[in-house]
Amino acid sequence: MLLGLAYGWRSHVRKALIPFVLELLAFPVVFYLTHPSMDYRHPLDPVIVILACYGVVEWLRQRNASKGARFGPG
Repeated sequence: MLLGLAYGWRSHVRKALIPFVLELLAFPVVFYLTHPSMDYRHPLDPVIVILACYGVVEWLRQRNASKGARFGPG
């Protein structure tokens, strides 16, 4: 997730990250550390998965670009 945030911040999708960052800030970290029940984690799980997938895809794209390989169609 943090990798996805970092890649998104460095690229031109900063405006698209604003809803994700706001949601991550809306749920305090202290609350998740003190109440680890799954009931309290569910609202943030989709955001974590989206950002983690974006981070992996961008990492693979950059790694393959540096090797001269192509990633994905086109």
